[in-house]
Amino acid sequence: PFLALPRELRDQIYDHVFNIPDNRSSHDLRIERPDIEHFSATPTSILAILHHGCILLNRSIAAEALEALFKKHTVFFSCGPYVLKETLSRISAGGNGEGKKWLSWMKRVEIDWVTLPIALRRPPPRRRRTPPWRQDYRPQIEEGDDYYMPDYEGSRDSEDYGDSDPDTYDPANGYIWQGQEPHDTSSSSNDPFGLSYHYPFSPDLSEDFFSDTPFADPLTDPPSYPYVFDNHHWNAHEALSRLEQTEIKPLFSFLSTGPLNLTRMTLPLYFPSRLNARWQTRFQRRAPEASAVSPDINYWVRVSIHGVLMLLKEPPALRELCIRYMPYNIWASLEPSDDLAEIEKNGLWGSEEGTGEERESLKAVLTGLAERGVQLKPEDVNVSLRLVKWTGEETHGGRIGDGLEVLM
Repeated sequence: PFLALPRELRDQIYDHVFNIPDNRSSHDLRIERPDIEHFSATPTSILAILHHGCILLNRSIAAEALEALFKKHTVFFSCGPYVLKETLSRISAGGNGEGKKWLSWMKRVEIDWVTLPIALRRPPPRRRRTPPWRQDYRPQIEEGDDYYMPDYEGSRDSEDYGDSDPDTYDPANGYIWQGQEPHDTSSSSNDPFGLSYHYPFSPDLSEDFFSDTPFADPLTDPPSYPYVFDNHHWNAHEALSRLEQTEIKPLFSFLSTGPLNLTRMTLPLYFPSRLNARWQTRFQRRAPEASAVSPDINYWVRVSIHGVLMLLKEPPALRELCIRYMPYNIWASLEPSDDLAEIEKNGLWGSEEGTGEERESLKAVLTGLAERGVQLKPEDVNVSLRLVKWTGEETHGGRIGDGLEVLM
């Protein structure tokens, strides 16, 4: 009976369904690596992976609903850069040649990564993983338990896919570990067992596999820089630079040159609490190469930089870039480092008044653009700022409090 209605009326119903406020949290809308393990792009599978299951009545309705979603609504992706690029690539290559047409419909996207791992511990150390001989006795941990967090891009069941996450321990992905470079692990006639890559004198990690060494809290126990975890010297700047070159940059290259014709992109950017900003300033004094913002916020700084570069391309690969400037956690809501009303009044570039701990995330975006040879000036882009008061209804990634919408 529904398909007997005129197409115009069906499109209105699709628009109404997609405009219904979604009360699910961003964690419920995330896309993880197991979700794309066997993902084959069809209108039904695309709507399913985007968590629009309520519209999956049959294939014909799914095809019409997908067209309405991509053409008229903002498509929300909560995943890491690799998963996002892989998902879009599979959509482009799927559908018996229709994938590129589907992507050409997509006009507005919103990108988030609610399961972003701690940058200094990416990938997780081996001691946090349960060995195979103890899996049968592993206690059942509730979904909301803070101790058992997703390991890489939110995958909680990576042990069901080869007993390890491919981006954590696969030798071909050794670039994630500091000091290692990717190398070809394919077998050759001279080395069929790969013994040339085996180093028998490497430190054994099994001794501290079950180590209970706590994570150093920078607020209560600020360590010296660089941070030291599990006998590894983690350099946040190098780790993020490696992540940017291997995942973020390829993603935005695909968004700029692929079959997509985006007009608007929405990205999050966070400001810390005043106390956290002070600690980060102290870290930067110890090591000038350290960023003025924490590694997790610095990740979104780098993503925002690439979004601005898309906007400034000739011809532009984007018409509008919307940055949601939000508190990083509850402490940032209670004691923010930035005066949002003052930023709205003075604009993106602001004034020279105030302490050096204010506007650090926004300054980091402008500084990162300058390091890439782009001096962003007020005459280059049209910027409008709007203070968004928190009403208690929306929680972007579980974060609450007033925010600022920066539209370029």
